[in-house]
Amino acid sequence: MLRDALWHKGTKPLNDLTLEGLSLLRNHYHLKPEAVLADGAFSTDKLLKRLEGYGWATVMRCKRDRKFAGQRLDKAIARGYGSLQDRLKNGVKVKIFRRKTRFFVCNRMLWSMQKAITLYKRRWQIEDTFRALKICLPLNACQQHREASPWGTPCNRRAYTYLWFFCSLPIWRSFPGNLSIAKHPLGGQNRSSRHLWSH
Repeated sequence: MLRDALWHKGTKPLNDLTLEGLSLLRNHYHLKPEAVLADGAFSTDKLLKRLEGYGWATVMRCKRDRKFAGQRLDKAIARGYGSLQDRLKNGVKVKIFRRKTRFFVCNRMLWSMQKAITLYKRRWQIEDTFRALKICLPLNACQQHREASPWGTPCNRRAYTYLWFFCSLPIWRSFPGNLSIAKHPLGGQNRSSRHLWSH
Protein backbone atom coordinates (compact mmCIF):
# COMPACT_ATOMS: atom_id res chain seq x y z
CA MET A 1 0.00 0.00 0.00
CA LEU A 2 2.89 2.37 0.73
CA ARG A 3 4.36 1.81 -2.72
CA ASP A 4 1.04 2.60 -4.40
CA ALA A 5 0.73 5.83 -2.41
CA LEU A 6 4.02 7.27 -3.72
CA TRP A 7 3.41 10.09 -6.16
CA HIS A 8 5.72 10.22 -9.12
CA LYS A 9 5.53 10.42 -12.89
CA GLY A 10 3.22 7.76 -14.19
CA THR A 11 1.00 7.41 -11.11
CA LYS A 12 -2.52 8.70 -10.64
CA PRO A 13 -2.93 12.45 -10.03
CA LEU A 14 -1.96 13.64 -6.56
CA ASN A 15 -5.52 14.38 -5.47
CA ASP A 16 -6.74 10.94 -6.58
CA LEU A 17 -4.03 9.34 -4.45
CA THR A 18 -5.09 11.61 -1.59
CA LEU A 19 -8.68 10.44 -1.86
CA GLU A 20 -7.52 6.82 -1.81
CA GLY A 21 -5.35 7.53 1.22
CA LEU A 22 -8.22 9.15 3.11
CA SER A 23 -10.44 6.17 2.30
CA LEU A 24 -7.76 3.83 3.63
CA LEU A 25 -7.38 5.82 6.86
CA ARG A 26 -11.13 5.84 7.49
CA ASN A 27 -12.26 2.44 6.29
CA HIS A 28 -9.22 0.26 7.05
CA TYR A 29 -7.64 1.97 10.06
CA HIS A 30 -10.86 3.52 11.37
CA LEU A 31 -9.21 6.84 12.14
CA LYS A 32 -11.11 10.05 12.87
CA PRO A 33 -8.76 13.04 12.98
CA GLU A 34 -9.50 16.23 14.85
CA ALA A 35 -8.99 18.07 11.57
CA VAL A 36 -7.41 17.47 8.16
CA LEU A 37 -4.84 20.18 7.38
CA ALA A 38 -3.44 20.74 3.89
CA ASP A 39 -1.95 23.35 1.60
CA GLY A 40 -3.67 24.88 -1.40
CA ALA A 41 -2.86 22.02 -3.78
CA PHE A 42 -5.42 19.84 -1.99
CA SER A 43 -8.35 22.24 -1.54
CA THR A 44 -10.36 20.86 -4.44
CA ASP A 45 -14.15 20.62 -4.42
CA LYS A 46 -13.94 16.82 -4.70
CA LEU A 47 -11.66 16.51 -1.67
CA LEU A 48 -13.74 18.91 0.42
CA LYS A 49 -16.86 16.94 -0.45
CA ARG A 50 -15.21 13.68 0.60
CA LEU A 51 -14.17 15.15 3.97
CA GLU A 52 -17.65 16.54 4.52
CA GLY A 53 -19.10 13.11 3.76
CA TYR A 54 -16.79 11.55 6.32
CA GLY A 55 -17.77 14.17 8.89
CA TRP A 56 -14.14 15.27 9.22
CA ALA A 57 -13.26 18.87 9.89
CA THR A 58 -10.69 20.50 7.64
CA VAL A 59 -8.67 23.69 7.27
CA MET A 60 -6.77 24.22 4.02
CA ARG A 61 -5.02 27.00 2.20
CA CYS A 62 -6.64 28.12 -1.04
CA LYS A 63 -5.51 30.29 -3.90
CA ARG A 64 -6.46 33.94 -4.00
CA ASP A 65 -7.76 33.70 -7.57
CA ARG A 66 -10.16 30.88 -6.75
CA LYS A 67 -13.76 31.69 -7.66
CA PHE A 68 -16.21 31.63 -4.76
CA ALA A 69 -19.79 32.90 -4.87
CA GLY A 70 -19.05 34.14 -8.40
CA GLN A 71 -16.00 36.22 -7.44
CA ARG A 72 -12.29 35.79 -6.99
CA LEU A 73 -11.46 35.47 -3.32
CA ASP A 74 -9.21 38.51 -3.30
CA LYS A 75 -12.14 40.52 -4.65
CA ALA A 76 -14.82 38.96 -2.47
CA ILE A 77 -12.77 39.70 0.67
CA ALA A 78 -10.96 42.83 -0.43
CA ARG A 79 -9.44 43.83 2.90
CA GLY A 80 -6.64 42.08 4.74
CA TYR A 81 -8.90 40.30 7.22
CA GLY A 82 -12.39 38.93 6.79
CA SER A 83 -14.54 35.90 6.11
CA LEU A 84 -17.53 34.73 4.11
CA GLN A 85 -19.71 31.64 3.87
CA ASP A 86 -21.34 29.96 0.90
CA ARG A 87 -21.75 26.61 -0.81
CA LEU A 88 -19.45 25.09 -3.39
CA LYS A 89 -20.90 23.91 -6.69
CA ASN A 90 -21.19 20.40 -5.23
CA GLY A 91 -23.29 21.66 -2.32
CA VAL A 92 -20.65 21.59 0.44
CA LYS A 93 -20.98 24.56 2.75
CA VAL A 94 -17.64 26.17 3.59
CA LYS A 95 -16.24 29.22 5.31
CA ILE A 96 -13.41 31.23 3.76
CA PHE A 97 -11.01 33.26 5.88
CA ARG A 98 -8.57 35.88 4.71
CA ARG A 99 -5.52 36.71 6.80
CA LYS A 100 -3.43 39.35 5.06
CA THR A 101 -2.47 37.79 1.72
CA ARG A 102 -3.40 34.21 2.67
CA PHE A 103 -6.77 32.53 2.24
CA PHE A 104 -8.07 29.49 4.10
CA VAL A 105 -11.11 27.28 3.59
CA CYS A 106 -12.84 25.51 6.49
CA ASN A 107 -15.92 23.29 6.60
CA ARG A 108 -16.92 24.23 10.14
CA MET A 109 -19.19 27.27 10.11
CA LEU A 110 -18.99 27.87 13.86
CA TRP A 111 -15.20 27.97 14.00
CA SER A 112 -13.61 31.37 14.43
CA MET A 113 -10.70 32.51 12.28
CA GLN A 114 -8.42 32.21 15.31
CA LYS A 115 -9.37 28.59 15.94
CA ALA A 116 -8.94 27.64 12.27
CA ILE A 117 -5.55 29.36 11.98
CA THR A 118 -4.33 27.87 15.26
CA LEU A 119 -5.15 24.40 13.97
CA TYR A 120 -3.57 25.08 10.59
CA LYS A 121 -0.30 26.12 12.22
CA ARG A 122 0.13 22.53 13.37
CA ARG A 123 0.85 21.62 9.76
CA TRP A 124 4.19 23.35 10.15
CA GLN A 125 5.29 20.39 12.27
CA ILE A 126 5.60 18.47 9.00
CA GLU A 127 8.26 20.91 7.84
CA ASP A 128 9.93 20.62 11.26
CA THR A 129 10.01 16.85 10.80
CA PHE A 130 11.59 17.03 7.35
CA ARG A 131 14.24 19.46 8.60
CA ALA A 132 15.00 17.34 11.66
CA LEU A 133 15.38 14.17 9.59
CA LYS A 134 17.72 15.88 7.14
CA ILE A 135 19.86 17.41 9.89
CA CYS A 136 19.97 14.55 12.38
CA LEU A 137 19.74 11.55 10.06
CA PRO A 138 21.35 10.73 6.68
CA LEU A 139 18.09 10.90 4.74
CA ASN A 140 18.83 13.64 2.21
CA ALA A 141 19.08 11.12 -0.62
CA CYS A 142 15.83 9.36 0.29
CA GLN A 143 13.55 11.41 -1.90
CA GLN A 144 11.75 9.38 -4.53
CA HIS A 145 10.39 11.33 -7.47
CA ARG A 146 10.02 8.39 -9.83
CA GLU A 147 9.25 4.72 -9.40
CA ALA A 148 12.56 3.60 -10.93
CA SER A 149 14.63 5.63 -8.48
CA PRO A 150 17.53 3.45 -7.19
CA TRP A 151 17.13 5.08 -3.80
CA GLY A 152 13.42 4.37 -3.48
CA THR A 153 12.92 1.03 -1.73
CA PRO A 154 16.05 0.83 0.48
CA CYS A 155 15.73 4.46 1.55
CA ASN A 156 12.03 4.15 2.30
CA ARG A 157 12.77 1.19 4.53
CA ARG A 158 15.57 3.04 6.26
CA ALA A 159 13.40 6.12 6.73
CA TYR A 160 10.60 4.00 8.21
CA THR A 161 13.07 2.35 10.62
CA TYR A 162 14.42 5.72 11.75
CA LEU A 163 10.96 7.18 12.22
CA TRP A 164 9.86 4.17 14.25
CA PHE A 165 12.94 4.53 16.42
CA PHE A 166 12.46 8.27 16.84
CA CYS A 167 8.83 7.85 17.87
CA SER A 168 9.78 5.20 20.43
CA LEU A 169 12.32 7.22 22.41
CA PRO A 170 12.43 10.66 24.06
CA ILE A 171 15.16 11.71 21.66
CA TRP A 172 14.41 15.42 21.83
CA ARG A 173 16.60 15.51 24.93
CA SER A 174 19.64 14.78 22.80
CA PHE A 175 18.88 17.40 20.15
CA PRO A 176 21.29 20.33 20.03
CA GLY A 177 19.83 23.39 21.68
CA ASN A 178 20.55 25.62 18.70
CA LEU A 179 18.72 23.49 16.13
CA SER A 180 16.51 26.22 14.71
CA ILE A 181 13.90 25.95 12.02
CA ALA A 182 12.92 28.51 9.40
CA LYS A 183 10.52 31.21 10.49
CA HIS A 184 6.91 30.06 10.71
CA PRO A 185 5.03 31.23 7.59
CA LEU A 186 2.11 32.53 9.68
CA GLY A 187 4.29 34.60 11.98
CA GLY A 188 5.67 34.05 15.46
CA GLN A 189 9.05 32.94 16.69
CA ASN A 190 11.15 30.21 15.14
CA ARG A 191 10.33 26.71 16.31
CA SER A 192 12.78 23.94 16.95
CA SER A 193 12.68 20.23 16.43
CA ARG A 194 13.00 19.85 20.19
CA HIS A 195 9.54 21.36 20.42
CA LEU A 196 8.29 18.97 17.75
CA TRP A 197 9.50 15.81 19.44
CA SER A 198 8.21 16.83 22.84
CA HIS A 199 4.63 16.65 21.57
